[in-house]
Amino acid sequence: MHKVYEYNSCFSELITQYISERRNAGFMFDNPAYWLYRFDQYCSDNKIQEASISKKTVSRMGFFIGFKNKSHAK
Repeated sequence: MHKVYEYNSCFSELITQYISERRNAGFMFDNPAYWLYRFDQYCSDNKIQEASISKKTVSRMGFFIGFKNKSHAK
């Protein structure tokens, strides 16, 4: 049985459809569903209201979930 997450951001419908499509295609998709849940949380917490992803959003989201990349290294 798959873990079911509740998505609430402006991306919720798109995320839910995407996960459903991947699972219907035979993929387990539990780990990606979790990371999409974290992304959804970030978008909700930061009041992102437009379903588009900018470089700025991705960069900030990386810090939210604890990732660092070379462009932010000191």
